[in-house]
Amino acid sequence: MLIPLRNYSNYSICESNIKIDDLVNYAFQNKLPALALTDYKLLSGTLDFSVKCQKKGIQPIIGLDVDYLSCLGNISRITLLSKTEKGYKNLNILSTKINTENNFILSNENLDEFSEDNILILGGLYSIFDDIPKNKNNLEKLLNEFLVLQKKFKEDIFFEYDSNLDNSFLNEISHKLKIKCFKSSFSFYKKKDDYEAMRILHCVKNGEYIQNTSFRIKNNYSLDSIEERNNELFNNSNKIANKIKFVITEKQISLPNFSINPNANE
Repeated sequence: MLIPLRNYSNYSICESNIKIDDLVNYAFQNKLPALALTDYKLLSGTLDFSVKCQKKGIQPIIGLDVDYLSCLGNISRITLLSKTEKGYKNLNILSTKINTENNFILSNENLDEFSEDNILILGGLYSIFDDIPKNKNNLEKLLNEFLVLQKKFKEDIFFEYDSNLDNSFLNEISHKLKIKCFKSSFSFYKKKDDYEAMRILHCVKNGEYIQNTSFRIKNNYSLDSIEERNNELFNNSNKIANKIKFVITEKQISLPNFSINPNANE
């Protein structure tokens, strides 16, 4: 069974129209044992998501999509999934830095500060493989960079295989470094019919006109387009989900206790 390991919600500003309830209801209706929320730069929806998943008997997986500066000098996105409470705290620190420090750039140089107890996912839409010249020089640079990342994350590094994209580099690096792949199920809009609305949202965010928009993404990233099959690429998503040993629990609000002297003057 495929476990959706990369999903945005409307907490990803101008990136998604999916509500937390949409994600949870989708997983419940399709009898999914687990589901991930990986909003772009933000963890604002994680408590709501986690609590609602648990009420439906679904394992919530908490992650984060972030910008990453590669050795090729381009900014792309990577995904981090928290395995434990320590990993989640590292994601919180990372998210805070991204949203409060204007000059903060995540790269191979500082990623290890946030890597403990987290799973690294490379590939998929918006990834390091997008829009780069496919030549031997770039392949060697990426091989060297991913080798360093593999040493940091050990068995917790995976490739997201998206059949909509050019996976030539991903396939070759996966083969040479023995990095496992899983089938992408990335979703950032609810229904295929919402595609045009997402194009408009993209234009609003980037100050573009619809007739010359840079939005060139295929209409294959809605919740209702997620496939269900059984093969190694699909089953590897289960193996990743089984690594997750952490859920956020709702805690009772504790207010400070003040003693009042009834004889005190006003």
